[in-house]
Amino acid sequence: DADFVTETLQQRLYSEEFAHWHQWVKGEFVVMDNVSQLHARTKLGMGGRHMRRIHFN
Repeated sequence: DADFVTETLQQRLYSEEFAHWHQWVKGEFVVMDNVSQLHARTKLGMGGRHMRRIHFN
């Protein structure tokens, strides 16, 4: 049902279990597929940065 799906997505979007934590080092990069992921991130310039994602198959 729609309420279950909405609640499940909300829990996973904001759970640290599904976060990618990365401290950038000059020359590094991360490749993410925007088509198959729902994601959020912190703003650039805030020190550390994190991205959250859910994969859809």
